[in-house]
Amino acid sequence: MSNLSFLQIISRFTCVFTFFVVTLHAFLCGKVMEGMKRTYESDQIQFAVIAIETAARKMGITPDELATRLEKQGLIEGRLLRFYDTLHTQSADYVADDIIETLRNYESE
Repeated sequence: MSNLSFLQIISRFTCVFTFFVVTLHAFLCGKVMEGMKRTYESDQIQFAVIAIETAARKMGITPDELATRLEKQGLIEGRLLRFYDTLHTQSADYVADDIIETLRNYESE
Protein backbone atom coordinates (compact mmCIF):
# COMPACT_ATOMS: atom_id res chain seq x y z
CA MET A 1 0.00 0.00 0.00
CA SER A 2 1.38 3.40 -0.87
CA ASN A 3 1.71 6.28 1.55
CA LEU A 4 -0.41 8.68 -0.52
CA SER A 5 -2.80 10.89 1.38
CA PHE A 6 -6.45 11.12 0.41
CA LEU A 7 -5.85 14.59 -1.08
CA GLN A 8 -2.95 13.31 -3.18
CA ILE A 9 -5.11 10.48 -4.51
CA ILE A 10 -7.96 12.88 -5.34
CA SER A 11 -5.49 15.27 -6.97
CA ARG A 12 -4.07 12.50 -9.17
CA PHE A 13 -7.55 11.28 -10.04
CA THR A 14 -8.56 14.84 -10.99
CA CYS A 15 -5.52 15.20 -13.26
CA VAL A 16 -6.27 11.89 -14.98
CA PHE A 17 -9.95 12.80 -15.33
CA THR A 18 -9.09 16.24 -16.76
CA PHE A 19 -6.74 14.62 -19.25
CA PHE A 20 -9.51 12.19 -20.24
CA VAL A 21 -12.05 15.01 -20.73
CA VAL A 22 -9.62 17.09 -22.79
CA THR A 23 -8.69 14.05 -24.91
CA LEU A 24 -12.36 13.16 -25.42
CA HIS A 25 -13.14 16.76 -26.37
CA ALA A 26 -10.30 16.79 -28.90
CA PHE A 27 -11.47 13.46 -30.33
CA LEU A 28 -15.06 14.65 -30.65
CA CYS A 29 -13.98 17.94 -32.22
CA GLY A 30 -11.89 15.95 -34.65
CA LYS A 31 -14.91 13.82 -35.56
CA VAL A 32 -17.09 16.89 -36.03
CA MET A 33 -14.43 18.50 -38.19
CA GLU A 34 -13.77 15.32 -40.17
CA GLY A 35 -13.50 16.13 -43.83
CA MET A 36 -12.44 19.68 -43.04
CA LYS A 37 -8.80 20.61 -43.41
CA ARG A 38 -7.01 21.06 -40.10
CA THR A 39 -5.37 24.48 -39.88
CA TYR A 40 -3.21 26.39 -37.44
CA GLU A 41 -6.17 28.69 -36.76
CA SER A 42 -8.53 25.79 -36.02
CA ASP A 43 -5.94 24.37 -33.59
CA GLN A 44 -5.74 27.77 -31.87
CA ILE A 45 -9.51 27.98 -31.54
CA GLN A 46 -9.79 24.45 -30.17
CA PHE A 47 -7.03 25.26 -27.66
CA ALA A 48 -8.79 28.47 -26.56
CA VAL A 49 -12.09 26.63 -26.06
CA ILE A 50 -10.46 23.96 -23.89
CA ALA A 51 -8.58 26.62 -21.89
CA ILE A 52 -11.74 28.66 -21.29
CA GLU A 53 -13.80 25.58 -20.34
CA THR A 54 -11.13 24.38 -17.89
CA ALA A 55 -10.61 27.81 -16.32
CA ALA A 56 -14.36 28.42 -16.01
CA ARG A 57 -14.80 25.08 -14.22
CA LYS A 58 -12.00 26.02 -11.80
CA MET A 59 -13.63 29.41 -11.15
CA GLY A 60 -17.12 27.95 -10.73
CA ILE A 61 -18.60 30.08 -13.53
CA THR A 62 -19.92 29.35 -17.01
CA PRO A 63 -17.58 29.32 -19.99
CA ASP A 64 -19.75 32.07 -21.53
CA GLU A 65 -19.23 34.32 -18.52
CA LEU A 66 -15.48 33.73 -18.54
CA ALA A 67 -15.24 34.28 -22.31
CA THR A 68 -17.08 37.60 -21.91
CA ARG A 69 -14.70 38.72 -19.16
CA LEU A 70 -11.64 37.61 -21.14
CA GLU A 71 -12.88 39.35 -24.28
CA LYS A 72 -13.54 42.56 -22.34
CA GLN A 73 -9.88 42.57 -21.26
CA GLY A 74 -8.62 41.54 -24.71
CA LEU A 75 -7.14 38.33 -23.31
CA ILE A 76 -8.52 35.81 -25.78
CA GLU A 77 -6.62 37.40 -28.62
CA GLY A 78 -3.88 38.99 -26.50
CA ARG A 79 -3.04 35.99 -24.33
CA LEU A 80 -4.51 32.67 -25.46
CA LEU A 81 -4.09 33.12 -29.21
CA ARG A 82 -1.01 35.34 -29.16
CA PHE A 83 0.95 32.92 -26.95
CA TYR A 84 -0.58 29.73 -28.35
CA ASP A 85 2.81 28.38 -29.48
CA THR A 86 4.07 28.38 -25.90
CA LEU A 87 0.89 27.75 -23.95
CA HIS A 88 -0.40 24.76 -25.93
CA THR A 89 2.64 22.76 -24.79
CA GLN A 90 1.48 23.09 -21.16
CA SER A 91 -1.21 21.13 -19.30
CA ALA A 92 -4.83 22.27 -19.37
CA ASP A 93 -4.60 23.02 -15.63
CA TYR A 94 -1.48 25.15 -16.08
CA VAL A 95 -3.08 27.19 -18.86
CA ALA A 96 -6.30 27.57 -16.86
CA ASP A 97 -4.38 28.80 -13.80
CA ASP A 98 -2.38 31.18 -16.00
CA ILE A 99 -5.45 32.69 -17.65
CA ILE A 100 -7.26 33.01 -14.30
CA GLU A 101 -4.31 34.82 -12.73
CA THR A 102 -3.88 37.06 -15.77
CA LEU A 103 -7.59 37.93 -15.83
CA ARG A 104 -7.61 38.78 -12.13
CA ASN A 105 -4.54 40.99 -12.58
CA TYR A 106 -6.14 42.84 -15.51
CA GLU A 107 -9.47 43.27 -13.71
CA SER A 108 -7.79 44.64 -10.59
CA GLU A 109 -6.10 47.46 -12.52
